[in-house]
Amino acid sequence: MVAGSNPAGPVIDVSHIRVSDGFGCDLISVASEAVKEKALAASEIAEFEVVRFIEVKGRSSRTGEVELTDNEYEAAERLKERYFLYRVFVDPSDPSIYEVAVLKDPVHSSATRTVTRFDLSNGSGAVWYALEEVVEE
Repeated sequence: MVAGSNPAGPVIDVSHIRVSDGFGCDLISVASEAVKEKALAASEIAEFEVVRFIEVKGRSSRTGEVELTDNEYEAAERLKERYFLYRVFVDPSDPSIYEVAVLKDPVHSSATRTVTRFDLSNGSGAVWYALEEVVEE
């Protein structure tokens, strides 16, 4: 992608737009400036008007994994080829150097690695026990 070019069309920060279940991404792109202006004026957009759903992850390292939240993952799974993961790398030694990796349909790509996490906080169903150190004399 060349600086200044956008093959996806005009981009909208989703914090400015309402949808019933949330977008599951940071940005959306639409087919034209007219669609963008209409969406911004109404503060809403129909899902079929979105060309690309874009989740952006930034890192200061060119290697390493990025994670999708449950909401992001569900959106990526449902939207398939309309969901894109953009990974932005900014060189820590020279902030003027940056790169963007673009992955279409990340959930169904060979880059996917599944990790299951469990939150055992209160209300999770986990039983917590207090432990006491016993010192033998």
